Amino acid sequence: MKKRNLILLAFVCPLFLLSSCGDASTSVEITSTSVETEVEVDVELEEELNLLYEINDSAITIKGVMDTDATSILIPDTIQDCRVTKIGADAFAGCTDVTSIIIPDSVTSIGYEAFEQCTSLVSINLPSSLTSLGKYAFYKCSSIKSIYIPDGVTEINEYTFKYCTSLVSVSIPSSISQIDDAAFEFCTSLEAITIPSGIEIINDFTFLGCTSLATVSLPESLTEIGKSAFNSCSALESIILPQSLTTIGTLAFQSSGLTSIVIPEAVTSIDSDAFGSCSNLTAIYYCGDLTAWTAASYDAYDGDDETIIVYTYSEAEPTEVGTFWHYVDDVITVW
Repeated sequence: MKKRNLILLAFVCPLFLLSSCGDASTSVEITSTSVETEVEVDVELEEELNLLYEINDSAITIKGVMDTDATSILIPDTIQDCRVTKIGADAFAGCTDVTSIIIPDSVTSIGYEAFEQCTSLVSINLPSSLTSLGKYAFYKCSSIKSIYIPDGVTEINEYTFKYCTSLVSVSIPSSISQIDDAAFEFCTSLEAITIPSGIEIINDFTFLGCTSLATVSLPESLTEIGKSAFNSCSALESIILPQSLTTIGTLAFQSSGLTSIVIPEAVTSIDSDAFGSCSNLTAIYYCGDLTAWTAASYDAYDGDDETIIVYTYSEAEPTEVGTFWHYVDDVITVW
Protein backbone atom coordinates (compact mmCIF):
# COMPACT_ATOMS: atom_id res chain seq x y z
CA MET A 1 0.00 0.00 0.00
CA LYS A 2 1.40 3.42 -0.94
CA LYS A 3 1.41 6.03 1.81
CA ARG A 4 1.96 9.72 0.98
CA ASN A 5 4.14 11.48 3.54
CA LEU A 6 5.83 14.84 4.01
CA ILE A 7 9.57 14.64 4.57
CA LEU A 8 11.63 17.63 5.67
CA LEU A 9 15.10 17.68 4.13
CA ALA A 10 17.50 19.84 6.13
CA PHE A 11 20.65 19.33 4.05
CA VAL A 12 21.75 18.41 0.54
CA CYS A 13 21.77 14.66 0.00
CA PRO A 14 20.07 11.98 -2.11
CA LEU A 15 17.34 9.92 -0.42
CA PHE A 16 16.43 6.46 -1.69
CA LEU A 17 13.16 4.85 -0.66
CA LEU A 18 12.87 1.14 -1.38
CA SER A 19 9.56 -0.46 -2.06
CA SER A 20 10.00 -4.14 -2.92
CA CYS A 21 12.34 -7.12 -3.01
CA GLY A 22 14.76 -8.64 -5.47
CA ASP A 23 14.77 -7.61 -9.14
CA ALA A 24 11.38 -5.97 -8.78
CA SER A 25 12.84 -3.42 -6.40
CA THR A 26 12.09 0.22 -7.21
CA SER A 27 13.49 3.38 -5.74
CA VAL A 28 12.76 7.08 -5.76
CA GLU A 29 15.66 9.53 -5.60
CA ILE A 30 15.00 12.98 -4.21
CA THR A 31 17.67 15.65 -4.00
CA SER A 32 17.19 18.83 -2.03
CA THR A 33 18.95 21.86 -3.42
CA SER A 34 17.90 24.25 -0.69
CA VAL A 35 18.91 24.42 2.95
CA GLU A 36 15.47 23.32 4.09
CA THR A 37 12.82 21.98 1.70
CA GLU A 38 9.55 20.19 2.31
CA VAL A 39 8.79 17.57 -0.32
CA GLU A 40 6.01 15.04 -0.85
CA VAL A 41 7.05 11.47 -1.61
CA ASP A 42 5.54 8.00 -1.93
CA VAL A 43 6.72 5.43 0.62
CA GLU A 44 5.82 1.74 0.32
CA LEU A 45 4.58 0.54 3.70
CA GLU A 46 2.85 -2.47 5.15
CA GLU A 47 -0.47 -0.84 5.90
CA GLU A 48 -1.69 -3.14 8.66
CA LEU A 49 1.64 -3.12 10.50
CA ASN A 50 2.47 0.55 10.10
CA LEU A 51 6.21 -0.09 9.79
CA LEU A 52 9.01 1.72 8.01
CA TYR A 53 11.66 -0.61 6.65
CA GLU A 54 14.72 -0.89 4.44
CA ILE A 55 15.61 -3.73 2.07
CA ASN A 56 19.17 -4.87 1.52
CA ASP A 57 20.09 -8.14 -0.20
CA SER A 58 16.56 -9.44 0.27
CA ALA A 59 16.76 -8.86 4.04
CA ILE A 60 14.68 -6.28 5.85
CA THR A 61 15.75 -3.89 8.59
CA ILE A 62 12.90 -2.29 10.51
CA LYS A 63 13.59 1.44 10.63
CA GLY A 64 10.62 2.75 12.57
CA VAL A 65 6.88 3.08 12.88
CA MET A 66 4.59 5.54 11.12
CA ASP A 67 2.22 5.98 14.03
CA THR A 68 4.43 6.94 16.97
CA ASP A 69 1.34 6.89 19.23
CA ALA A 70 0.79 3.16 18.68
CA THR A 71 0.38 1.13 21.89
CA SER A 72 1.34 -2.30 20.51
CA ILE A 73 3.62 -3.36 17.67
CA LEU A 74 3.70 -6.69 15.88
CA ILE A 75 6.75 -7.18 13.67
CA PRO A 76 6.25 -9.91 11.02
CA ASP A 77 8.95 -12.39 10.05
CA THR A 78 8.59 -11.45 6.37
CA ILE A 79 7.48 -8.42 4.40
CA GLN A 80 6.91 -8.81 0.64
CA ASP A 81 8.62 -12.22 0.79
CA CYS A 82 11.77 -10.68 2.33
CA ARG A 83 12.91 -11.89 5.73
CA VAL A 84 12.96 -9.42 8.62
CA THR A 85 16.41 -9.82 10.21
CA LYS A 86 17.22 -6.54 11.99
CA ILE A 87 15.69 -3.81 14.08
CA GLY A 88 17.68 -0.73 13.19
CA ALA A 89 19.19 2.05 15.28
CA ASP A 90 16.60 4.32 16.94
CA ALA A 91 13.79 2.34 15.26
CA PHE A 92 11.31 2.79 18.10
CA ALA A 93 13.19 5.31 20.25
CA GLY A 94 10.86 7.69 22.05
CA CYS A 95 7.67 5.72 21.32
CA THR A 96 6.38 6.49 24.79
CA ASP A 97 2.89 4.98 24.29
CA VAL A 98 4.03 1.50 23.24
CA THR A 99 3.26 -1.11 25.90
CA SER A 100 4.09 -4.33 24.03
CA ILE A 101 6.25 -5.38 21.08
CA ILE A 102 6.38 -8.82 19.48
CA ILE A 103 9.60 -9.61 17.61
CA PRO A 104 9.74 -12.62 15.24
CA ASP A 105 12.27 -15.45 15.40
CA SER A 106 13.82 -14.21 12.17
CA VAL A 107 15.43 -11.20 13.90
CA THR A 108 19.12 -11.61 14.74
CA SER A 109 20.10 -8.03 15.62
CA ILE A 110 18.63 -5.19 17.68
CA GLY A 111 20.43 -1.94 16.98
CA TYR A 112 21.76 1.05 18.89
CA GLU A 113 19.03 2.83 20.91
CA ALA A 114 16.38 0.72 19.17
CA PHE A 115 13.88 0.99 22.04
CA GLU A 116 15.40 3.87 23.98
CA GLN A 117 12.90 5.70 26.21
CA CYS A 118 9.94 3.48 25.38
CA THR A 119 8.78 4.42 28.84
CA SER A 120 5.47 2.52 28.75
CA LEU A 121 6.92 -0.71 27.37
CA VAL A 122 6.00 -3.51 29.78
CA SER A 123 6.33 -6.61 27.61
CA ILE A 124 8.86 -7.58 24.96
CA ASN A 125 10.04 -10.98 23.76
CA LEU A 126 13.64 -11.37 22.66
CA PRO A 127 13.59 -14.15 20.03
CA SER A 128 15.79 -17.25 20.19
CA SER A 129 17.38 -16.18 16.90
CA LEU A 130 18.88 -13.03 18.46
CA THR A 131 22.68 -12.73 18.51
CA SER A 132 23.31 -9.01 18.99
CA LEU A 133 21.97 -6.33 21.36
CA GLY A 134 23.11 -2.78 20.63
CA LYS A 135 24.26 -0.12 23.07
CA TYR A 136 21.43 1.73 24.81
CA ALA A 137 18.95 -0.74 23.25
CA PHE A 138 16.52 -0.50 26.20
CA TYR A 139 17.88 2.63 27.86
CA LYS A 140 15.23 4.27 30.10
CA CYS A 141 12.59 1.67 29.33
CA SER A 142 11.28 2.37 32.79
CA SER A 143 8.26 0.02 32.77
CA ILE A 144 9.86 -3.30 31.71
CA LYS A 145 9.67 -5.76 34.60
CA SER A 146 11.59 -8.78 33.30
CA ILE A 147 13.97 -9.66 30.49
CA TYR A 148 14.97 -13.09 29.18
CA ILE A 149 18.14 -12.84 27.10
CA PRO A 150 18.29 -15.81 24.70
CA ASP A 151 21.23 -18.15 24.11
CA GLY A 152 23.19 -16.88 21.15
CA VAL A 153 23.69 -13.36 22.49
CA THR A 154 27.35 -13.15 23.54
CA GLU A 155 27.63 -9.61 24.90
CA ILE A 156 25.49 -7.18 26.88
CA ASN A 157 26.64 -3.82 25.60
CA GLU A 158 27.18 -0.72 27.69
CA TYR A 159 24.06 1.08 28.93
CA THR A 160 21.79 -1.59 27.38
CA PHE A 161 19.37 -1.64 30.34
CA LYS A 162 20.43 1.51 32.19
CA TYR A 163 17.55 3.25 33.99
CA CYS A 164 15.18 0.32 33.51
CA THR A 165 13.84 1.25 36.92
CA SER A 166 11.02 -1.35 37.03
CA LEU A 167 13.20 -4.28 35.96
CA VAL A 168 12.92 -6.89 38.73
CA SER A 169 14.54 -9.91 37.09
CA VAL A 170 16.83 -10.68 34.18
CA SER A 171 17.97 -14.04 32.87
CA ILE A 172 21.52 -14.05 31.50
CA PRO A 173 22.44 -17.12 29.41
CA SER A 174 25.73 -19.03 29.51
CA SER A 175 26.53 -17.72 26.03
CA ILE A 176 27.26 -14.26 27.47
CA SER A 177 31.03 -13.73 27.73
CA GLN A 178 31.05 -9.99 28.44
CA ILE A 179 28.90 -7.46 30.29
CA ASP A 180 30.00 -3.93 29.46
CA ASP A 181 30.08 -0.72 31.49
CA ALA A 182 26.86 0.44 33.15
CA ALA A 183 24.77 -2.28 31.48
CA PHE A 184 22.33 -2.37 34.43
CA GLU A 185 23.15 0.95 36.09
CA PHE A 186 20.25 2.39 38.13
CA CYS A 187 18.00 -0.62 37.65
CA THR A 188 16.56 0.25 41.03
CA SER A 189 14.04 -2.64 41.21
CA LEU A 190 16.46 -5.43 40.22
CA GLU A 191 16.50 -7.94 43.09
CA ALA A 192 18.85 -10.75 42.04
CA ILE A 193 21.44 -11.51 39.39
CA THR A 194 23.42 -14.59 38.41
CA ILE A 195 26.57 -13.91 36.41
CA PRO A 196 27.25 -16.90 34.11
CA SER A 197 30.44 -18.91 34.08
CA GLY A 198 32.98 -17.58 31.63
CA ILE A 199 32.62 -13.93 32.63
CA GLU A 200 36.04 -12.69 33.78
CA ILE A 201 35.30 -9.03 34.52
CA ILE A 202 32.33 -7.17 35.95
CA ASN A 203 32.96 -3.86 34.26
CA ASP A 204 32.74 -0.34 35.66
CA PHE A 205 29.35 0.87 36.95
CA THR A 206 27.60 -2.37 35.88
CA PHE A 207 25.19 -2.43 38.84
CA LEU A 208 25.74 1.06 40.23
CA GLY A 209 22.65 2.32 42.03
CA CYS A 210 20.77 -1.00 41.93
CA THR A 211 19.29 -0.26 45.33
CA SER A 212 17.08 -3.41 45.52
CA LEU A 213 19.81 -5.86 44.50
CA ALA A 214 20.06 -8.29 47.41
CA THR A 215 21.37 -11.50 45.83
CA VAL A 216 24.40 -11.77 43.55
CA SER A 217 25.95 -15.03 42.33
CA LEU A 218 29.46 -14.73 40.89
CA PRO A 219 31.25 -17.38 38.78
CA GLU A 220 34.62 -18.97 39.54
CA SER A 221 35.90 -17.52 36.26
CA LEU A 222 35.71 -13.97 37.65
CA THR A 223 39.04 -12.18 38.14
CA GLU A 224 38.06 -8.52 38.45
CA ILE A 225 35.27 -6.36 39.85
CA GLY A 226 35.43 -2.95 38.21
CA LYS A 227 35.06 0.62 39.39
CA SER A 228 31.76 1.30 41.20
CA ALA A 229 30.41 -2.05 39.96
CA PHE A 230 28.18 -2.46 43.05
CA ASN A 231 28.32 1.10 44.33
CA SER A 232 25.18 2.14 46.27
CA CYS A 233 23.67 -1.36 46.20
CA SER A 234 22.14 -0.68 49.58
CA ALA A 235 20.19 -3.97 49.81
CA LEU A 236 23.32 -6.07 49.22
CA GLU A 237 24.18 -7.32 52.70
CA SER A 238 26.43 -10.21 51.69
CA ILE A 239 28.25 -11.56 48.67
CA ILE A 240 30.51 -14.57 48.10
CA LEU A 241 33.62 -13.62 46.16
CA PRO A 242 35.12 -16.44 44.04
CA GLN A 243 38.61 -17.78 44.72
CA SER A 244 39.64 -16.69 41.22
CA LEU A 245 39.19 -12.99 42.04
CA THR A 246 42.37 -10.86 42.00
CA THR A 247 41.18 -7.24 41.74
CA ILE A 248 38.50 -5.13 43.41
CA GLY A 249 38.20 -1.72 41.77
CA THR A 250 37.84 1.81 43.10
CA LEU A 251 34.49 2.39 44.88
CA ALA A 252 33.41 -1.14 43.90
CA PHE A 253 31.17 -1.63 46.96
CA GLN A 254 30.99 1.93 48.23
CA SER A 255 27.77 2.72 50.13
CA SER A 256 26.56 -0.86 49.74
CA GLY A 257 24.65 -2.70 52.45
CA LEU A 258 27.45 -5.18 53.23
CA THR A 259 27.68 -6.23 56.88
CA SER A 260 30.71 -8.49 56.43
CA ILE A 261 32.75 -9.95 53.59
CA VAL A 262 35.31 -12.70 53.00
CA ILE A 263 38.08 -11.68 50.60
CA PRO A 264 40.02 -14.48 48.85
CA GLU A 265 43.80 -14.71 49.25
CA ALA A 266 44.22 -14.34 45.47
CA VAL A 267 43.03 -10.73 45.72
CA THR A 268 46.18 -8.63 45.42
CA SER A 269 44.65 -5.27 44.59
CA ILE A 270 41.84 -3.47 46.41
CA ASP A 271 41.58 0.07 45.08
CA SER A 272 40.68 3.25 46.93
CA ASP A 273 37.42 3.32 48.84
CA ALA A 274 36.35 -0.05 47.48
CA PHE A 275 34.41 -0.44 50.74
CA GLY A 276 34.09 3.26 51.56
CA SER A 277 30.97 4.57 53.31
CA CYS A 278 29.67 1.05 53.99
CA SER A 279 27.91 2.09 57.19
CA ASN A 280 26.83 -1.46 58.11
CA LEU A 281 30.18 -3.12 57.42
CA THR A 282 31.76 -4.33 60.65
CA ALA A 283 34.08 -7.17 59.60
CA ILE A 284 36.40 -7.97 56.69
CA TYR A 285 37.78 -11.51 56.69
CA TYR A 286 40.88 -11.75 54.53
CA CYS A 287 42.10 -15.21 53.55
CA GLY A 288 45.77 -14.16 53.54
CA ASP A 289 48.12 -12.84 56.20
CA LEU A 290 48.53 -9.30 57.48
CA THR A 291 51.48 -8.52 55.19
CA ALA A 292 49.51 -9.49 52.10
CA TRP A 293 46.48 -7.53 53.29
CA THR A 294 48.52 -4.40 53.88
CA ALA A 295 50.01 -4.65 50.39
CA ALA A 296 46.65 -5.26 48.71
CA SER A 297 44.33 -2.94 50.54
CA TYR A 298 45.83 0.54 50.79
CA ASP A 299 42.94 2.98 51.29
CA ALA A 300 40.35 0.26 50.71
CA TYR A 301 37.89 1.89 53.11
CA ASP A 302 37.55 4.99 55.24
CA GLY A 303 40.65 4.91 57.38
CA ASP A 304 38.98 6.64 60.29
CA ASP A 305 36.12 4.14 60.37
CA GLU A 306 36.77 2.35 63.64
CA THR A 307 33.70 0.14 63.28
CA ILE A 308 35.38 -2.06 60.64
CA ILE A 309 37.65 -4.81 61.95
CA VAL A 310 39.94 -6.60 59.49
CA TYR A 311 40.67 -10.23 60.39
CA THR A 312 43.48 -12.10 58.67
CA TYR A 313 43.50 -15.86 58.31
CA SER A 314 45.37 -18.20 60.62
CA GLU A 315 44.81 -21.95 60.45
CA ALA A 316 46.53 -22.50 63.78
CA GLU A 317 45.88 -20.53 66.92
CA PRO A 318 48.05 -17.41 66.62
CA THR A 319 50.68 -16.52 69.20
CA GLU A 320 51.11 -12.90 68.13
CA VAL A 321 48.79 -10.02 68.92
CA GLY A 322 46.23 -9.24 66.23
CA THR A 323 42.81 -10.07 64.85
CA PHE A 324 42.62 -13.53 63.28
CA TRP A 325 40.01 -15.95 62.01
CA HIS A 326 39.62 -19.48 60.65
CA TYR A 327 36.88 -21.89 59.65
CA VAL A 328 35.32 -24.33 62.06
CA ASP A 329 32.97 -26.69 60.23
CA ASP A 330 32.76 -24.14 57.40
CA VAL A 331 31.71 -21.41 59.81
CA ILE A 332 33.80 -18.25 60.22
CA THR A 333 35.29 -18.27 63.70
CA VAL A 334 37.42 -15.57 65.29
CA TRP A 335 40.42 -16.70 67.30
